[in-house]
Amino acid sequence: MGWPDLEAALCDLLKAEQPTLTNALTRLPVNDIRTVMPLAVVARFGGGYDGLALDEATLDVDWYAATRDGAVELSGAGHLFLVRLRNVVFGDGHVITRVAAQTSPQRRPYDSKNQVHRYGAAYRVLVHVHG
Repeated sequence: MGWPDLEAALCDLLKAEQPTLTNALTRLPVNDIRTVMPLAVVARFGGGYDGLALDEATLDVDWYAATRDGAVELSGAGHLFLVRLRNVVFGDGHVITRVAAQTSPQRRPYDSKNQVHRYGAAYRVLVHVHG
């Protein structure tokens, strides 16, 4: 059994739930991101494993769109989807049991001059690790 790749799992779930997303990635592309928008980027920045069965991960999700309204719409829909996730099995039998918002979607400055608008939120995700 492998360690749960929660970032990739949430990318897959968001992409399936938000068909208007062009991409859901675990890192920003190195080239001009306007070519892959609308875009969600999921990145873990904290949390820990209890050594037995629970991983309590802290993740950031940023949504990028060509307009402010587009970024607000994507982040709002994604936020409502994420905080309602319960008992989702992924990978080698790992289970997302709860997602709690640490911050609701908010504007995170990026590059609005070049039509890149970003809204993001932080989440605490509880995962039962299988194996």
